[in-house]
Amino acid sequence: MVRVFQSPVNVSPLIRTTRWCFLMGGVIYGVFRHNVLQNYENANREYRLHMQKEQDEAILKLTESTVEDSSHGRPKRGPENHHRQQNE
Repeated sequence: MVRVFQSPVNVSPLIRTTRWCFLMGGVIYGVFRHNVLQNYENANREYRLHMQKEQDEAILKLTESTVEDSSHGRPKRGPENHHRQQNE
C-alpha cells in the first residue's frame, strides 16, 4: 500500500514569525526562571547546612553531657570490660 502525500501547505510569514517568537520567548523565560530558582535553592541550601551544623553541635553536646553524667567514674560496660565485671 503506497501512501500519496499532498504537497506541503505554505504557511504565512506572520505565523512563522509568531511561532519563532514564542519559541524564543519560552527559551528566554526558561533561562530566567531557572536562574531565579537556582538562586533560591542556593540560599536555601546554605540555610539548611547552617541549621544542620547547629543541630549536630547540639546533639554532640547533649551526648557528651549524658556520657559524663552517666559514668560517675565507673568503668564503661562494654565487651572489652565484660570479663572484668564477671571476675569481680
